Amino acid sequence: MRTLVILRGSPASGKSTWVKKMGLENYTLCADTIRLLVESPIIVPDKNHRVISQKNDNYVWQLLFELLEKRMSRGEFVVIDATHSRSSDFSRYNKLCERYRYRRYYVDFSDVPIEECKRRNSLREDYKRVPENVIDKMYSRLKTQSKTSGWVEVNKDNFWNEIGIKLFDFNHYSKVHIFGDIHGCYNPLKKYFDENPYNVDEMYIFCGDYLDRGLQNKETLLFLMELAKNKNVLLLEGNHEKWLNYYSLDECENIKSKTFLNKTMLEIIDIDKSELRNFYRRIGQIAYFGYDGKTYLVSHGGVSYVPDELQLVATEQFINGVGDYNAQIDEIFLENERDKNIIQVHGHRNTFEIDGNQCSVNLEGKVEFGGFLKVLVLEKGKNPSIGKIKNDYFGEPEEVDEFNECRAKIIDIPMVEQLRMSKDIKENVLEDNISSFNFTRNAFYNKNWNELTCKARGLFVDALKNKVVARGYEKFFNINERKETELEHLLIKFKNKKVTCYKKENGYLGIMSWVNGQLFIASKSTNKGDYVNWFKNIYENSDIDKKALEEYLKTNDVSLTFEVIDIENDPHIIEYDKSKIILLDIIHNDFEFKKEPYEKVLELSKLINCSYKTIYKVFNDIRDFHKWYLENTNEDDISKKDIEGVVIECEDIMTKLKFPYYNFWKFMRSIKEKVAKNHNIKFSNLYNAEANYFYTWLKQQDEEILQKDIITLRKMYYTE
Repeated sequence: MRTLVILRGSPASGKSTWVKKMGLENYTLCADTIRLLVESPIIVPDKNHRVISQKNDNYVWQLLFELLEKRMSRGEFVVIDATHSRSSDFSRYNKLCERYRYRRYYVDFSDVPIEECKRRNSLREDYKRVPENVIDKMYSRLKTQSKTSGWVEVNKDNFWNEIGIKLFDFNHYSKVHIFGDIHGCYNPLKKYFDENPYNVDEMYIFCGDYLDRGLQNKETLLFLMELAKNKNVLLLEGNHEKWLNYYSLDECENIKSKTFLNKTMLEIIDIDKSELRNFYRRIGQIAYFGYDGKTYLVSHGGVSYVPDELQLVATEQFINGVGDYNAQIDEIFLENERDKNIIQVHGHRNTFEIDGNQCSVNLEGKVEFGGFLKVLVLEKGKNPSIGKIKNDYFGEPEEVDEFNECRAKIIDIPMVEQLRMSKDIKENVLEDNISSFNFTRNAFYNKNWNELTCKARGLFVDALKNKVVARGYEKFFNINERKETELEHLLIKFKNKKVTCYKKENGYLGIMSWVNGQLFIASKSTNKGDYVNWFKNIYENSDIDKKALEEYLKTNDVSLTFEVIDIENDPHIIEYDKSKIILLDIIHNDFEFKKEPYEKVLELSKLINCSYKTIYKVFNDIRDFHKWYLENTNEDDISKKDIEGVVIECEDIMTKLKFPYYNFWKFMRSIKEKVAKNHNIKFSNLYNAEANYFYTWLKQQDEEILQKDIITLRKMYYTE
């Protein structure tokens, strides 16, 4: 945790030996080690052996401080192994320690007699040996120059007893209250204290995340700032507190949270920043205490087990938690600490909205979204209990607004004109006043997605009538491709709902509709060209009841979407045994995207005798979905050879997941194209053994072979 220890003593006084003895090598930055990284030992005129060069000292210390700040920014425990013989050697760390709220300690080795130091020095390896006059100079400094203020000496023989995290005894308190995330929701917090008035004989611990998202940030902050002045109140740091710290230090350029910048900051702008800085200084990292015969470890994010020395855990891990946001940390902790008399309490993450278990208590209750402020109450002689205070004053679940451009549109302007006005949408003028609209290449590569660019994806419109005559899907995204499709957001949206995964076929999209008294067939934003002709050819040679299909389109103002599999003209990544078209959906011919339920697709497929999209998986439990997702995103598992991935639907949400096999061979297709064109590739991109072997095989093939599609090449490669 946020602790800096510097060693003070002459060369050969035993500093590095002590570091090894204490098992602190991985936590130590050593000036001599960095000197040897910068330059190997050199020959000098007055020695008959090599020595460590001192001429790079400015660069060496610059590097050391860069590494030190990197570690301090994560709140790591750090030891600095150097002589630190001058008073100024101490003060050079003070600014960083203040910025990152570090405790400062030093271990003194100057008690080693100078003659012993010289004796040890004579026994060192040649390149490590220093002249005796250097040792004399060091000892003179150690005796005449003291440390600067703010540094606490630690006995090297009793190091962990003096510096380690101590278990506090809270048994003198009649109760202990531990609060989960508050997120600017003052009403439930006030209600709890109204019903349970503050008492000096009780202990109050807060798990962090005091602001943002909620509607009462100022009231919450003022309440906690006043409460924090009491000795029986401990506030811990959550991941949202750093924005408050940056704001108080006038470092708003470091604030990455739009919520804080656009909402929270405006609410608290009249609170004196010096008071905010004082408040932040009071915030702790963990609570580690004994109460009523049990040991408790309280942090914001939660850890997977309790290590032997808590001091060596980086503060960042206590704040953000061990593992990713969706790690089921309570179950992991239970497995690791089941038979130990220790209970973890945390907030921060609770994807599956549980209270944890007997070993790991979860106090994140989504209070900011109309959930609960959760409070764990410990009382002697009673089982721990969790109080839940419902929050009835909240806004909509926070999501990034991706569609500002269109939501600000003037409703009276016809949609055709809105589409034409967008620089990110291209119009393709067809026959009979019909235009197709699609997003531009620039919009795709620059990710300029909004309501218009998402809508303009194979959208066919009678421009004179401002009427959709045929259409495909609106643009939808892979899991984790956009903010709104990040897994953690989807898991919240999917909770207590049915999630259906449809098999995603690997072809191209074809559209059919009835326009101006005839069958309208389109693909790739047009009703002409190779893709349309291939689509027509497969359709005409299929067993589909064409009369029934056309009759359905005549009597229903809809478009039918198909996956077109053409193994001759357009092979993709997944291998099929024959060309075919697969009915995907029935979509209303309207600017607002709406499609018929899957049951209607099944009915129509039977009516017209057509293959249809199939259900791959159905989930009614979000935990099962999450487990399945993790299993199917393992890049090392490319066993699912017959499927591109799945389209995931839950009510009006559509997203997709591509499986590792498809992703791998799609990437190798791009490698094949580069090899065929004699372009250079980055070998670091060949991220597994299969990629390296296939690339080597490609390099051995002639130009004619390299012109073949990836399916053919893959079969040849595996055969050989």
